[in-house]
Amino acid sequence: MLQLVPPLVSYLSARLDLKLDSFHRLHTIIIGAAPLGPLVANKLIERLGKPDLLMQEGHGMTKTSSVTNLNPIVNNQIGSFGEPLSRTQIKVVDVDTGESLGPGQHGEMCVRGPQVMKGYYKNENATKETIDNVDGFTPETWFTTTNKTSFFIVDRLKELIKVKGIQVYFID
Repeated sequence: MLQLVPPLVSYLSARLDLKLDSFHRLHTIIIGAAPLGPLVANKLIERLGKPDLLMQEGHGMTKTSSVTNLNPIVNNQIGSFGEPLSRTQIKVVDVDTGESLGPGQHGEMCVRGPQVMKGYYKNENATKETIDNVDGFTPETWFTTTNKTSFFIVDRLKELIKVKGIQVYFID
């Protein structure tokens, strides 16, 4: 098993001068940190000569201690970061109104589960801005693991990424 970020997948698939003989026993690659496009994924599978290579994409956030979603062990959903993990609930809400949205609609992803932080250390204002403690949602308003729903990242709400541990804002 190998854990990679999309830029490394792209690098390995594009650098024809690299010898990839040492990957002959590789059976699974887990991808995280950003979405992986199907073209790049398929290019690496072809480059390695391993049509049965399993690629799993996962998703986590700074506010969760680990992964919140993981793609099942199949290659038919490349580009999706999969289903919520056990005991993890996800809903997609309208960014402006906060109302729950249905499958296929674009909005902000909200997560609850044992891996979500309780709040910011000694920063109640940041906690109130980030953590929604309202628990009045019915099970129908949540996308849960029983729905077998796969999620796809289509955009970022905040134009901020981390590069080598430093927060960098995108510039137009």
